[in-house]
Amino acid sequence: MQRAMDIVLADEAGGPPTRSGPALSYQLVPPSPPPYDSADLGSPLSSSPSAGRRRQARCSRAASVASLFAAALVALWASRKDARRYHGDASDSVVALQAACHTAQPGEPCFVDVTWAMNTGIKERPDWYPQLTIHSSFEDFQASIAQRGVARCTAMPCPSPPAASQVAPPVEAAPATGPCHTAEFGSDCYNRVMWVMRSGIAAHPDWYPTLDLHSTFEEIQHVLVAKGEDCHERPCPAARNPFPRTPDVSTSAECNSWIPVQVVGAPDTWGLSDSMQDECFEKMHAVRQQGELQKDHFVVSEDRQEMKGRNWCWVGFKEWGCHRRWSDRLTWAEMQHLAVQSSVTIPLEFRPLQDPELCDRTENGAMRDWTPDEKTRASEWLKANVAVYVLSLPNSPRRGHVQKCLNDVGVSFNFVDGLDIRQPGMLLKAHQEGWIPKDFNFERAQANAYSAGQNMAGAGSIVGTIGCAAAHFRAQRSELAKPVADRKPITLIFEDDICPERDFVEKLWSLVLEELPCDWEVVSLYSRCPFGRCVSYRLTRVQPDTNEPMWRCRHGVNWGFQGVMYRTAAVEALQARWKPMVFDASKPNCLYLDNALAAISDRVNFYAVPAAQSPGFLRELDYGGSERIQMNYAATAGSPWHSCTTYGCVNDYRPWNKCQCNEACKKFDTCCYDYDMHCKAPGPTLYCFAVMTPGGEQALLSMQAQQGRGIFACEAKSVFSNMAVDLGGDPAVWTTDIDHDLRCGVSPQTSGALNTEIFTKVWAKVFAEGLYVEHAWTVKVDPDTVFFPGRLVEHLRPNPSGFPDGMNEPLYVLNCGIGLHGPIEVVSKAGMELFKNGGMERCIRENVTDWSIYGEDTFAGRCWAKIGVHRRIDFGILDETHCSGSPSPCISGKVAFHPFKDTNSWSACFQQATG
Repeated sequence: MQRAMDIVLADEAGGPPTRSGPALSYQLVPPSPPPYDSADLGSPLSSSPSAGRRRQARCSRAASVASLFAAALVALWASRKDARRYHGDASDSVVALQAACHTAQPGEPCFVDVTWAMNTGIKERPDWYPQLTIHSSFEDFQASIAQRGVARCTAMPCPSPPAASQVAPPVEAAPATGPCHTAEFGSDCYNRVMWVMRSGIAAHPDWYPTLDLHSTFEEIQHVLVAKGEDCHERPCPAARNPFPRTPDVSTSAECNSWIPVQVVGAPDTWGLSDSMQDECFEKMHAVRQQGELQKDHFVVSEDRQEMKGRNWCWVGFKEWGCHRRWSDRLTWAEMQHLAVQSSVTIPLEFRPLQDPELCDRTENGAMRDWTPDEKTRASEWLKANVAVYVLSLPNSPRRGHVQKCLNDVGVSFNFVDGLDIRQPGMLLKAHQEGWIPKDFNFERAQANAYSAGQNMAGAGSIVGTIGCAAAHFRAQRSELAKPVADRKPITLIFEDDICPERDFVEKLWSLVLEELPCDWEVVSLYSRCPFGRCVSYRLTRVQPDTNEPMWRCRHGVNWGFQGVMYRTAAVEALQARWKPMVFDASKPNCLYLDNALAAISDRVNFYAVPAAQSPGFLRELDYGGSERIQMNYAATAGSPWHSCTTYGCVNDYRPWNKCQCNEACKKFDTCCYDYDMHCKAPGPTLYCFAVMTPGGEQALLSMQAQQGRGIFACEAKSVFSNMAVDLGGDPAVWTTDIDHDLRCGVSPQTSGALNTEIFTKVWAKVFAEGLYVEHAWTVKVDPDTVFFPGRLVEHLRPNPSGFPDGMNEPLYVLNCGIGLHGPIEVVSKAGMELFKNGGMERCIRENVTDWSIYGEDTFAGRCWAKIGVHRRIDFGILDETHCSGSPSPCISGKVAFHPFKDTNSWSACFQQATG
């Protein structure tokens, strides 16, 4: 590509000398017609490397090439006066030169030299390229090499316009003078900048061609002002880090050996009176949810029973101050102000971070003006001491972005494949390799996760969360797989939705050697809602949040595993303390790694960088949601959850089960992994019954009886109908005749069956048979419901405090957001006693429902509430479309799936659910 361009050189009195003679300025005089608007050229690069980096994102590629092109010709003019031709009068101070340009092409020696400089030279010898960074273009590098005359590039590159398909609409430059104002939190401009930073650039790079994933808040605001997108005032210059570099006195490459061991004392506790707690609870109870949950309050009265020991003012503070402003990099003082404004907590001072004036400050994360020597030393330190891994699902589209981001800042790394536990065989592999303990009871953990106390039902299944935890544990040990002599002392694990800031390497180097105590084991580089004590300008010492009970894993603070450093030599001992907490089925909130590690931070030397520091070390990109949560919601068929909590504990061998839950399995070594834990440990027993109408329901129940599935896996069972029928099975199962017509109409208002009268006769038969009295829970199940009694047992297993106690506490399970739903109804023995002993007759007498409008499930729910049977909320029981579920395929891990009205679809659902 050949073109000619005129360059005008002029004296500039008082400027810095260039080689010898007077200082020169330049301006481009493009040929006519110009190839692109002169406004696209921007301003020339500063001679300061740091200033060049700041401005480069705001200048077009053409501007960079033009400035280097002009600088090269200044030198050419100084050394080759015979090439001059005068412009205007005969003064030596103004000269115009003609010069040919050529951008190196593949196969040419110059192309090889430029490629090496871009990929290797800039990282190993940045002092050779003082005006360039790793973000500079091919043309920038060629111009620099040609100017220095040390390689095989003998021509300057041509500044080409962008391809036609990538040309952005003309944009006027943002005003360069006048007052500046950086967008503030909550403004339209702020929200737009944050969206562009976290999502827009990655999703629509063609919309923002002058920006990249490292662009600063101020650079983005500048572009949005020019484009007229929600921002109308130019930003002020970005703040610079206020702390000077400390002298290099450490004798260790892993920490600052001169910092004494940290003694942080006890974590802060927000001691509040019962009346204050009541006030905060009532404030949150007055808040209604949004979207599909808009009819529900944020907290309900039953939460006090389910969530004993919680500090409700602290819950409101965290939820409205931090969790709902997840990405806004606010300090705790700002977060409490937001929560108080939302009327969900009280304005009494509480410091989740002690000594916040030391590290809970936005400006502590600002860039420093790094010298070339510091950059070189930081890069050399990283290569010698830090092994970097990126945790990412195989074939994830995120890999391309994170690879470019890390390459841009000079970080070499290896990918570690994430674990998708949904895939066939992956759970077994995770067990065999030790990433998930073999005795981990998934069904019990899932049941506890769906309970109102743990409050994890909104995140779907826990399979994605389990896979995420297991993958992190595997990645942490990556360096330990190498020979000891090849291991680096620090292991750094990134998740694949991050992009490090431009001076990440320098910041990490300075953090470790200036501020990190030598007792450290783990450091989070991006910690939201940090709890503990500030111990340096950029570091907190994480402490357990004793304002939250341990049964919730001290949930809700110190979130952030996007970038975490581990002391390689300490990883094995660290995991020995950490994994038992993560894989404790009674505490499913501990499956969140950051929760679990913070909960045991009194036994682990855990440090963290508060997310309020901006821009800090890295930013989290938003790709439209968490892959972990997406896996939780969309677990595929074939998940190998073969366990006794799924199959039920039985006396006979069942060849259709992939592992066995009977005593003979010990002899033949075919036991499910949780046989001893589930079948030997006593749990609540179930009495289950169904009502059968002749026809298709008979075929469904006959199949279930013969296979020992559904209600026939319960300790006691009954089937009621309007005739006596042998359903088969061994021993044979006969129906009980209720002596009542089972036909009923359909409600014109609800489209449901008007079957309340029928079920009053059924309940009377249940009372008369009396089988329920020997069991903790009674379960009514529709024949077309695919039901797993073993899973229900785990939902009903009492917690350490003994709740729920079906034998002694009158309870029923609210299984659906719109009210009790009939495919499965669960009520305790104590509740059944109230229902039998005058309760049902009272409800009939007082007309708790209109039988011409509502069905039996509405009657039961309203009756139980009226007679003092308390509800236990558990939306992990039933997967049904009327309850906003997705029952097909049957992969959510719930207890029951409805409706499957023929034997083929019922069997298919059962197979999907059990793998």
